[in-house]
Amino acid sequence: MGRKLIGITVGLLLTITLAFYLFPPEYNSLVMWLAPFFGSWLRFAFMFLFILLADCFAYPTVLILWVVVGLVAGLFARATWGSIGIGIVIFVVTFLLMILGFANIIIPLVTDFGSFDFVGLLGTIPPDVSMFDILGSPVIGDIISLLMENLATLPELMADPSNILSLLLSTFLPILINGVKNLIILIVCIFIGGFIGRLIRKPDNR
Repeated sequence: MGRKLIGITVGLLLTITLAFYLFPPEYNSLVMWLAPFFGSWLRFAFMFLFILLADCFAYPTVLILWVVVGLVAGLFARATWGSIGIGIVIFVVTFLLMILGFANIIIPLVTDFGSFDFVGLLGTIPPDVSMFDILGSPVIGDIISLLMENLATLPELMADPSNILSLLLSTFLPILINGVKNLIILIVCIFIGGFIGRLIRKPDNR
C-alpha cells in the first residue's frame, strides 16, 4: 500500500508539472482574451481539460504525458495488477482539479451574472483571434464543431425534445472516448512501469 501511495503521489505531481509545461499553444490566444474576465483559473482549467480529454493520437504531447506519468508512477509503485486502481486515482484526481478550475470560473460568473460585462468581453476580442483559432483549439473546438453540426437538426429537436439526449451524446461521446483512451494508456504504462520496477528491484527489497 505504501508503494502504491508513493506511485500515486509521484504520478500526480508529474501530471500537474507536465500539464503546466505542455500547455497547448492553441489555447494561448483564448487565454489572452478571456483571462482578464475569468481570472487565472482559466489557464488552470484549460491545461487539465487538454490532457484529460484531448485525442492522444491527434496531439502527441498528450500521449507522451500519459506514457511518462504511467511509467514513472509504475516504477515507484512496483504495481502490476494494482495499476488499474493507481491509474484511476491519478485520472480522477486530475479530473477533480479540472472541475475545481471551472468551478472557480463559473460560480463567480453565476453569482455576479447581472454585473458581468458581456459587451466588454465581446469588445475586447484580440485582432489575432479568429473563429478558426477557436475551432482549431483542442477539445473546445471539437465541442463547438460537433454542436454546430448537430444544430442542423434543430427543427427535429424542437419537434421531439427527447432528441436532445441524442444531441448531447453525439456531441460529448467522442470527447469522453478520448478520455477513456487516455486512461487506458495511463493504466497500461503503469502496468509496464510496475513490471520493470519489479524486475530491477533488489531481491532483498520488499
